[in-house]
Order: sequence, then C-alpha cells, then structure tokens
Amino acid sequence: MLAVPAGGIASADPTISPNEAKFVHEVLTVGVTNDEADVMRLLSAGREICYFLNDGASEDQLADMIYQNSQESQGDEGINPSQSRSVVFLAHKYLCPEVKNETSIRA
Repeated sequence: MLAVPAGGIASADPTISPNEAKFVHEVLTVGVTNDEADVMRLLSAGREICYFLNDGASEDQLADMIYQNSQESQGDEGINPSQSRSVVFLAHKYLCPEVKNETSIRA
C-alpha cells in the first residue's frame, strides 16, 4: 500500500483543497487503491457521494451501492464492505460535512 502524506497530495496538485487532500490520504490508507494517479477519480467519486447524500440517500445505501458496483466490475479484486463504508464516511466528513444525514456511518 502506498502511504502518501496529505501534504504531498496537496502540493502535487495545487487545485486540491486541504480537505480534499485529507480525503484522498485517508482513502489510500484504508486500502481502496494504492495508486496515487487515482487522486482525481477518488475526488470525483467523493463528490458524487456528496451529491447523493445531499439528495437524501443514506450513507448505508451508498456504501452498499459502491460495494455492489465494485463486485460487479472487479469481482474479488474490488473493495470490501468495510472499505466502501469508509469511503462514504470519509467523503461526508471531508468533502461535504455541511450535508446533514440522519444515518451517518460511524467509522
């Protein structure tokens, strides 16, 4: 697994905010990917999670959807349920903390 300090990610792309860098760093830490080149894809996925949270989806629904999509596209190489829950929790925490969600996952 690639351990990338949050400051390193932010300095690699000045368009990434500190909270976006924290999100990417923590997603890398839970082992969702080990490829730093996935930064923009991770941020895009995180923003999409925020869109659905803002639209009323629960964190559990989104985590289940992400896990199922990963299994369908990558099989056993995809992420596990714990990782999908972490991605949703981290997106909410760092990318859209202002979105109120009554079913917040506690990591």
